[in-house]
Amino acid sequence: MLFITRLKQMGPYLIVLAVAVALYVVANQIAYSQMPDQIGPDEWPKIILTLLMLVCCFEIGQQLLFAARNEQRRAAAPPVIDPDEMLVETHANNTILVVAVIVLTASYLYLMPICGFFLCTLFYLGIFMWLCSVRQPLVLVSVSAVLTVFFTYTFMKIIFVPLPIGVPPFSVVSLHVMALLGIR
Repeated sequence: MLFITRLKQMGPYLIVLAVAVALYVVANQIAYSQMPDQIGPDEWPKIILTLLMLVCCFEIGQQLLFAARNEQRRAAAPPVIDPDEMLVETHANNTILVVAVIVLTASYLYLMPICGFFLCTLFYLGIFMWLCSVRQPLVLVSVSAVLTVFFTYTFMKIIFVPLPIGVPPFSVVSLHVMALLGIR
């Protein structure tokens, strides 16, 4: 019985691992002309798939090594709240949150060509964190700004992905940020 329980817990990771391996094989077959000083279009999928495979192997290893100890902890700990009561209360809140995030993401994609990647991502991350119950203004502003600068620099300077700068007057902000980051 313990083996079946472990297999059920490892099942999603085994499936994702198999899909990642299959996609890695496909990524190895991408044909392209090598550009000097640039990585090919096959590298980023392979990097992401490798990280995904490592995470899956880590989780599978945890299940194999620590499953018995985790089962003992779960059996020893009494439930604090009746799960059925929580489902009724959180279901409506979760539905509203999911709809809000979908609307936020659709708005982000719609407004990006107009406002530019930098401004849209800055506000998207801030609003997303606020929807996820982060209410400290300093945390909202600093995390949004740092992540947006990181993504802008990574995509434009390292990966060479052209991002939308927006239309005037929004493009002025994007161009100033690009100049500060040394992106031409």
